[in-house]
Amino acid sequence: MWYWLQRPQVQKFLDETVELRKELMLKRFEYFEALRNPDTPAEKLGQLQRDLLKLSQRLYRKLPPALRGWY
Repeated sequence: MWYWLQRPQVQKFLDETVELRKELMLKRFEYFEALRNPDTPAEKLGQLQRDLLKLSQRLYRKLPPALRGWY
């Protein structure tokens, strides 16, 4: 698995998506914290799910086609 991370196009993708991946990680944290709280309204959970989907799609679109089988 580690040899895959050494590929130049993987390194380029990771370098170019640092902020987007960080935003996705923080949004996942926010979602799971909201999910853990029984007082969180369903609308809030739905919005967080939509936000996660949009971020994931943005990240996937930045992935080079040659790497999409690995993601």
